[in-house]
This record gives sequence, C-alpha cells and structure tokens, in this order.
Amino acid sequence: MRYTNERIDHLVYAVPDLDQAIKDIEKKFGIAPIKGGTHKSQGTHNALVHLGSRRYLEILAIDKSNKQVKPPHWMGLDLIGRPRLTRWAVSTNDLDKDVDFLTEIDPRLGEIKGGQRRRPDGTKLFWKFSLPLPAPEVEVLPFIINWQGSDHPTNTLPEGCNLIALKATHPTPFLIEPAIHALDVDIEIDTAVEVSLTAIIDTPNGVVEI
Repeated sequence: MRYTNERIDHLVYAVPDLDQAIKDIEKKFGIAPIKGGTHKSQGTHNALVHLGSRRYLEILAIDKSNKQVKPPHWMGLDLIGRPRLTRWAVSTNDLDKDVDFLTEIDPRLGEIKGGQRRRPDGTKLFWKFSLPLPAPEVEVLPFIINWQGSDHPTNTLPEGCNLIALKATHPTPFLIEPAIHALDVDIEIDTAVEVSLTAIIDTPNGVVEI
C-alpha cells in the first residue's frame, strides 16, 4: 500500500507566546501567519499558515486573557520549554472508524468532542474530533478531525508553503505504527529515546524544518 500525507489536516506548533511566534515564523518562512481565533473552552488561541492541499500549521498558545480555563491545557502546552510540534491531526469522513485505530493503542484517545471557534471576521468553524490530551508533551499518534461540512481553515489563508514530509521519533515505533498505517498516512518514525515530531516545509524562504 502507498501511504500519503494528503490526509494530514494540520500540525500543532505549541508556543509560549503567540505574538512572538507569529513574528518568528514570518521571519523563518517568509510568509505571515494569519490569526485564527480562540478556543474558549480550552483557553487557547492560534494563528495559521497554509501548508497546501487543505493542510495547515496551527500555531497554538495559551490565551492568558482567558481566566476561566485552568491548567492543564490540551496539546502539551503546559509542558513545553520551547516552541515545538506537539500534535498532528488526520482528516476523516468516518470519525468513529478512525478513532478505533487509536484506541487499540491507547484507550484514552477515544473521547470524541465537538469544537468551534470564531474567526476574527465573525464567522464560526465547527468540527468533531478525538480530544487531544494535555500530556505527554509530544504525542506521535494523531488525533482525528471531521469538519462536518463546515468551511475549512485553509480556505481563507494565503498560499505559499507546502508540507513536504512529517517525521517522528519514538522509543517503540512498532507499537504505534499499526494505527498510523491503518489511517493510510505517510509519516516516517525512527527509533530514539526522545519522542518528537518534525515537519519539513517548502516556504518562500526555501525548505525549513520545525
């Protein structure tokens, strides 16, 4: 079977400070991230970069103006010591089926939630997804998302970047590769003590890694 990265929906780049990360990514990529909005129930806010073919980079930070949501925050945000990829999402038309592949490895990844956020222009996006956990800092298994016919975030983003590859390291790749292969996703997982995710992206400034 030939796996693909076409089902990768987005990559989550967790950062301590959103405004600083936007400046850093613009300098690194040569294209300005677009502020997306807030996730009020999770206490986070984001900015986005189009990665080609309905894929995007989500730059995600704790929204310090939201005093209602207390730690732990999702996606490893309370654990990061530096900006880094901590999660990634796979798009689906059959959420229950694809989530089952994850729960065979880790039953905690099977909680399905509905989500929404309001864009700065006032429009709302709606989705259902398997809820990412607050820990570990980096999770190599993806979460699954279905946009339920809602507009996709990439539809309002300027183009200019393209995801070339997503790579990972993990102490025991053989334990998680069956679930990822079942999703027909192309991701290279090497054996290493540290768990990590690395994206290789073609940008106006050339090929970069984050």
